[in-house]
Amino acid sequence: MGNYSLIKGNPERLKIESDRVTSFLKEKYKNNEEFREKKKLYAKEYRLRKSLEKQKLLKESQSEVLMPHLISG
Repeated sequence: MGNYSLIKGNPERLKIESDRVTSFLKEKYKNNEEFREKKKLYAKEYRLRKSLEKQKLLKESQSEVLMPHLISG
């Protein structure tokens, strides 16, 4: 394992490390039940969190649109 700045500064080495990490995680996901379940749970919670954030932003934008009408009459 090398220094981050050395890897980041060398596009060829960055590609090699990126491929290495990706293959490691894919193998771990495939072979480790506990890791797989953690990743599935994280993905589910992430999608839910993003959905709630989107709904919150939508409600805020709708209330901002309604407020000027209430103030002006």
